[in-house]
Amino acid sequence: MGPFEGGELRSATAAVPIPLADPFTRGVAYTGRGDIEKSIAEFQKSVQLNPSDPAAHLNLGILYGSVGKLDAAVAEFDRALEINPGSPEIQFNRGIVFMRQGKQRQAISAFEKSIILGGDNIAANYNLAICYEYSNGVRYGAGFDAEKSIYHYRKVLEKRPDAAVVYYNAGIVCMHAGDTALAEKALRMALDRDPSLADAYFQIAVIMLKKQAYQGALRNLIEAQRIDSRLPLAPQLAEAYGGLGKFFLDNGDFDSARKYIEQALEQAPSNAQGLILMGRAYRGLQRYAEAVDYFTRARSLDSRLPLAREIAEAYMLWGDDLAAEGLCERAVTEYENAISTDPALGRSYARLGKLYDLGFEDRGKAAYYYRKALDTGLAPAETEEVRKALADAVREDDSLMEKYRTLVARNPDDATLHYNLGVIYQARGKMDSAIEEYTQALRLDQGNSIAHYNLGLAYEKKRMRSAALREYKLALQYDPRYPRAGYALGRLYEEWGAYKEAREQYERVIEIAPDYADAQLALGLLLKRRFKDAKGAEKHLARYEALKKNAAPAAMP
Repeated sequence: MGPFEGGELRSATAAVPIPLADPFTRGVAYTGRGDIEKSIAEFQKSVQLNPSDPAAHLNLGILYGSVGKLDAAVAEFDRALEINPGSPEIQFNRGIVFMRQGKQRQAISAFEKSIILGGDNIAANYNLAICYEYSNGVRYGAGFDAEKSIYHYRKVLEKRPDAAVVYYNAGIVCMHAGDTALAEKALRMALDRDPSLADAYFQIAVIMLKKQAYQGALRNLIEAQRIDSRLPLAPQLAEAYGGLGKFFLDNGDFDSARKYIEQALEQAPSNAQGLILMGRAYRGLQRYAEAVDYFTRARSLDSRLPLAREIAEAYMLWGDDLAAEGLCERAVTEYENAISTDPALGRSYARLGKLYDLGFEDRGKAAYYYRKALDTGLAPAETEEVRKALADAVREDDSLMEKYRTLVARNPDDATLHYNLGVIYQARGKMDSAIEEYTQALRLDQGNSIAHYNLGLAYEKKRMRSAALREYKLALQYDPRYPRAGYALGRLYEEWGAYKEAREQYERVIEIAPDYADAQLALGLLLKRRFKDAKGAEKHLARYEALKKNAAPAAMP
């Protein structure tokens, strides 16, 4: 809201009668007709004829100000003050021009003098309030004087208690000063006096959005839009609808969430966070194709968004649905999509293994995927289930070992076949044969960290701990973020009494994989028994119990 406009043109008071043809009178007449150019010309003549008439200088200054000749306006006001230093009207109009020039301190001084001299207290206080809203030429800039601004708005309200615009301005000052409670109160007072103030509804909505009171924010935004459809409210409406959608999402009402998020996206179709929320709503509704679509669209807008796990889980759940319907081939496709999106999602490998195990009765592929699942670091309950399934798959397929022996004989330079045969031998307790196959696999592909890890397990089973230590270290050399190898190395250090090294290794594993339950348990017990660190031990043991409690068995198709 701008300043009150002051300085109405008026006839001069002179000691002698002024002829009708006097330039001052003509200037007033031209001003009344809106012919500012001729009015200025007449008042210029007036000040030449009567240089000691303050009214002529005052009105010429007002006209200069109206056409943007601000320096000339100030010069006329200064001449008028030399003649009549006690005029509150001249000081008030000087203040108006100083405001337009951005001269905050001079404007404040002029308005204060106007009040002291008995001028229009309401208009001067109003403009003083606005002056104090500025800092270094910026309205509500850093360091603006909110306290003095509110003081002068209150002075106006003492005489004009029904001035809605004053309550509105005071509310905005409070908002920028960080007092949202007082701001909301002032804005509501403004609406009590003028319910058509669309901006007041909008500002109350902004306050409610900050408080995450989305329903109230939405009501006020809709009312603001009803009053003034031109207001650009799309960002705030999107935030309010999105906030309500997230509320219902968090409370498991996925259909209501979808409806509100849909309205949010109507306001902001390219909002990545809105697309993510919609993906989660569709996932909750078990409409996984739509969930994948929305997650993918969000990532296309911002490739930095950490959505790989959410997209992979949607693919995986989609695969579960297809498998339950007996559409196994299509389920395989979705599980493979999950794995390609997030190779660390062990449950996808486990589900794919189970599908090959029970759906296609291909125990070789089942064993491969079970092993991949174990290598990703599952939760305790899932790990035990997959280990059992892997053992059963290998035991139940008597032809599997011979099949892979034949394949290896035909393809002696295929590292993967040697590795898979090693897994089969290891699952059947044939450690010497497993060691031989893993060694062959590593001869062909020395960077296979999983083969190094499995070879370490086989050596450890034969009590060849030095060889096991070497292989675990090699596994970590090729993949420093391999938690199972890190855990195995830590466990081996602990068995040898190298407690400091064991502790460091467990800590590295937990840094990489905070949900690795076995590492949490091992570190907790080590801290308790060997380092007498009860507080640290309790932290890790509590984490282990939480992981164990919250881990649901993998939902196999």
